[in-house]
Amino acid sequence: MTIAVPAAASQAPAAPGPAGHASAARVPPSSPGASSPAWKVNVKLPLDLAVPPQEVSSGYSFFDVEAVGAHDAWTVGTSGRNILQWARPRMRHWHNGQWLAVKLPSWMNGANPGGWVNEFRAVGGSSPSNVWAVGQILGAVTSLDRAVVWNGRRWAKRGMLASPGAFAPTINSVLSTGPSNAWALGCFCAPFNQSPYIGHFSHGRWHDLTPPGLEGGIWTGAVVSPSNIWAVMSESDLGLFTGVLHWNGVKWSVMKVPAQFTNGSDAFAPGGGIIASRHDGLWFPGSLNADGSGAVIHEIGGRWRLTKTGAPTAMQTLVRDGKGGFWSSTAAVGNTSAEIWHFAGGHWHRVADPAGISGSYGITWMAHVPGGTTSLAIGGDQKNEVLLTGGVR
Repeated sequence: MTIAVPAAASQAPAAPGPAGHASAARVPPSSPGASSPAWKVNVKLPLDLAVPPQEVSSGYSFFDVEAVGAHDAWTVGTSGRNILQWARPRMRHWHNGQWLAVKLPSWMNGANPGGWVNEFRAVGGSSPSNVWAVGQILGAVTSLDRAVVWNGRRWAKRGMLASPGAFAPTINSVLSTGPSNAWALGCFCAPFNQSPYIGHFSHGRWHDLTPPGLEGGIWTGAVVSPSNIWAVMSESDLGLFTGVLHWNGVKWSVMKVPAQFTNGSDAFAPGGGIIASRHDGLWFPGSLNADGSGAVIHEIGGRWRLTKTGAPTAMQTLVRDGKGGFWSSTAAVGNTSAEIWHFAGGHWHRVADPAGISGSYGITWMAHVPGGTTSLAIGGDQKNEVLLTGGVR
């Protein structure tokens, strides 16, 4: 499986902590109980292991998961991530508490002549009847980004994104505030030479609104309102925090990151996630460059504060838990498995590994289902690509 986050994405891939530089001691997993936070595997699928010259894959790779309503979420990916034009797009729909298989229309399958896309990289939306997904049609020499939209009944094409080079940018996040307004965020992700990409769908087509002269990839974004959108940039290969972007409804601007988080003992490498709120600011999960341990930055009203979480590796994902706390997962590095961490009561704690996991595992991305305490995750263990649910009982 691929963890789609910078060093990571994501992809893959926690969350805010108390103010100041408090250092949390490493804690053991909490024991499952009546009031314990808990995760479990809901669906196990074969791993996507096909390589050329194979032209068919029976396995799955999911790259993104997002909730679009109290009873609806989507995860997207591919079968055949290593076999280019032979890959087939894949989706699962979480509806009313179940992960449902999705039969995609034949025109969408890029493995067919004239097909629309080989793999979906990102999904997002504003409601169960406004869901966007962006992916690529892949070839041996060129690739193109293409979008689709779900109106609650059927999927439809939504054009090709601008692609100034032989290869299209990698889209890591999709945001939408309505059926005619969407954002695709990503990067031209060459090793040690990353630059951001921002595509905007409006007036029936895609526009490239990437500010010039910026360094680093965009791994995810967050919508507060149509005129208040945030994204975090980092040079994932170098572990550099390169900037925070803000859309005010007219243009994108760069928020300056304090020097203490780009150099010195508090130098910080974003893990890819972001939470933005009108009332309580911004949070960025990641790690300290000094030792790679987990940390979270909170910015509100121009004040920046870093919290060490106690996690051994980078915090990658970041979602709310519906009860005033947060979920995060750590990077799976080398032979080190991912861990799921929970913030509640002013403290970070590692929680028990998900029920149903086979050996070590990684988490690609997480999403919180609005209106309750259910959260979702995608990832993989030694035997399966997995879809998970979690929550605080």
